[in-house]
Amino acid sequence: MVRRLVMAVVLVSLVAAPGAWAQDSFGVDTPAVPDRVGTPDSTGGGPLLTEVYGTINPSVAMIAPIAFRPYKNGLGYIFWTSGYVSPMTGSPWLFYDAEIHLPTGALLNAFWIAVYDNLSTAGIAVWLMEETCPMSQACTSAELVYAETSDADTPGYVIVSDSSAAGHVWRNFDSQGINKSVYHFLRARFDEVSSDVRLGPVWLWYFRQVSPAPASATFADVPTGHWAFRFIEALVSSGITAGCGGGNYCPDGNVTRAEMAVYLAAALGLDYPDL
Repeated sequence: MVRRLVMAVVLVSLVAAPGAWAQDSFGVDTPAVPDRVGTPDSTGGGPLLTEVYGTINPSVAMIAPIAFRPYKNGLGYIFWTSGYVSPMTGSPWLFYDAEIHLPTGALLNAFWIAVYDNLSTAGIAVWLMEETCPMSQACTSAELVYAETSDADTPGYVIVSDSSAAGHVWRNFDSQGINKSVYHFLRARFDEVSSDVRLGPVWLWYFRQVSPAPASATFADVPTGHWAFRFIEALVSSGITAGCGGGNYCPDGNVTRAEMAVYLAAALGLDYPDL
C-alpha cells in the first residue's frame, strides 16, 4: 500500500525548483543537466523545447517571430525564409506584441532573443512586460526584462539576453486568485524599417517550483516542523486534498485505489469528452 505522505511528496514533485546552470558559447545560461532540451544555434534555429515536470530540469517557452502582431493597425512585416521578421516599408509604427503564457508560480531563469542586426544606424529590442489589472481599476504595466542590440552594433545573427529575469516568480493572478489578473506579453521594437534588422525566436527559461510553506498548519497531525509540511500544504492550497477528516491529514495512512484516482485527477485537471 502507498502511504498518504509518500503520495503527497510524489504529486507535488510534478512542479519546480532551481537546478545548476553553466555558460555556453554565447555567454548566456544554459541548463547543465537538460531533459530533452537543446541549445539554439547562432541563427536561432535550434530545436523546439518541451515542457518538463519535476523540480530539477528546466522548461523553455519559445515564441516564434510570426507570433508577434502589430501594435497598431496599418503595421505589417516581411517574413523571411530564415523564419525571422522585419517591418514593411512605409509602416508608421515599429512595435509588435506577442502573448506569452507560463504556469503560475514558475520561476524565471533566463530571457533570450534571437536577432539579425547588420545595420550600424539601428538596433532591435524586446521587452517582457507584466500588466496587472485589478477589478474596476485601470491596469498598470511593469517592465520585467529587456534585451537589445545598440544602434552601433552590427553582430549579424546573434542571441542577446537579460539575466535580470532570474528569480522572478510568474503569477497569472493575485494570491486570492480573484482580485486581479496578471497578463504578460512581449513587445519588440525596430529602430528602422530595414531588411538588415530582423527578429527571430524568443525563449523564456523557467523552473516549476513548490509553493512556500504557510506560517500555520492546516492539519493537527502535520505541524509546521513536519518534513512533508510544505508539500502537503501545497496540495491543500491547490484543492487536491482535504485531509482524512477531523482536522487531520493522516500522513501515515494507506492510500486506496479510489483515493489515488482522486489525487491524480485533481492534480492533473483531467477532463473527458461529453457523451
